[in-house]
Order: sequence, then structure tokens, then C-alpha cells
Amino acid sequence: MTRPDDDRDLAAAFSALRREEERRCPAFSEIRRRAPMRSQPIVPRRSLVAVAAAAGLALAFLAAWIGLRPPRGPVPSIAEWRSPTGFLLATPGREILAAPSGLHRSVLDVASSNKGRSPS
Repeated sequence: MTRPDDDRDLAAAFSALRREEERRCPAFSEIRRRAPMRSQPIVPRRSLVAVAAAAGLALAFLAAWIGLRPPRGPVPSIAEWRSPTGFLLATPGREILAAPSGLHRSVLDVASSNKGRSPS
């Protein structure tokens, strides 16, 4: 725990430091008066016009390029799309999990129907 005297000493030290800084720093009005006054804009007007003209030409060129391209062929239907990695879903043992097992069915029945297949 800190003693109340320590806090007062710290507050007094910061107060003295603040008064010292205030004494050394010039007033804001003095700093503002010494600042250089700008009569010209930072970016000349001619360069803004040149940039705007270049952007307009670029947009006109892009619009002409898009408009002059030959039309694409017919777009396939989303229903006809096939996943390029669909074959990865055909995992070994899929037939065991495909249908819910009934009381009349056994894992041995499924294993006997796959005798011709090689294990993977």
C-alpha cells in the first residue's frame, strides 16, 4: 500500500514539471504568427487538370475495349456444373454408410457382396 504522503509528493513533482514546461514554451499565438502563410495551393491547378484528363482517357479506353470484345459463348447452367474434386467423395466403404442398416442386414452381408473388390 502507498502512503498518502507519497501521492502528494508525486503530485507536487508533476505540478512543478508542468509549471516549468509552461514557462519554457511560447504562447500558441506566437507560434501561429511565426508560421509561414501559404498563398498558393499545395498542388498546382494544372497538374490536377492533367490527372483528371489522364483518368478520363483511361476510362474511355477501358469502355471502348470492353465494348469491342466479341461476345462470349453460351453460359452453362449452374445445374450442369460438376465439382472437379467430386471423385474424392467416393471413399472405400461408402456402401456401408449409404443406407441405414435394417434388422435383417449385417456388415458381413455387405462384406460378402464386395469379395471381388481389392482392399484400398
